[in-house]
Amino acid sequence: MHTLNQVLLGMSLGTFYMYIFIKYIDQPLETFLKTIAKQELNDRPLTIWLYSVCYLIASLLPIVLYIQKSQSNSLIESDTWSKWWIVIKNELKTTPPNAFAYIRCLLDSGVVGGFFGIILGALASDGSYTETSPKFRTIPKMMIFFRVLVFFIVAAIPAGVLALIPVPEQNYILTYFLNWNLALFMAGFSATKFVPIAYAKFNLDIEGDFLRFRNVHVNNTLSIS
Repeated sequence: MHTLNQVLLGMSLGTFYMYIFIKYIDQPLETFLKTIAKQELNDRPLTIWLYSVCYLIASLLPIVLYIQKSQSNSLIESDTWSKWWIVIKNELKTTPPNAFAYIRCLLDSGVVGGFFGIILGALASDGSYTETSPKFRTIPKMMIFFRVLVFFIVAAIPAGVLALIPVPEQNYILTYFLNWNLALFMAGFSATKFVPIAYAKFNLDIEGDFLRFRNVHVNNTLSIS
């Protein structure tokens, strides 16, 4: 249950974050991705290094904050905690521990892995992009089916395997890093690095694909036609 002021606060913060994203992030990010995909980036190795460092920092920061929150919680040592501990234990019997706010925040922070996976996968790709609108209505339905299937096999399944790897009970840091951060990173990285290669190999690529793989040597090597 949430009080009315909590709902209003959530709506206000959500609107503010959306405005910031649309105003200052969306268009610059799109331009940056197009620059990468068109092979117009000047210093790719340096950019890969910088984004790798940013990914490491963005991944470690939630862990640091989580540990700090766990260790500096004065409520744990107070009389209030001892009085409410019985109630909390009863709640844990019916509510997953990760439903608690600060633990849920740690796990949800794993989405940064997907963002940096997409960026680093694009930086590592040899594909290219031309601003041509794909004519999806002219694509055979079977080709669409196989494109979705290839995407699922190449990007979704490896990420799903990482997401389902069992970890020690209530080891939320490992859960965050392995089942969320790394799994989403693998999905994003595979989507921009390996999926275009797979499309080219099976002749499933179409004009207008993002990072369409058109390296002649590799195409000749991988083509099954």
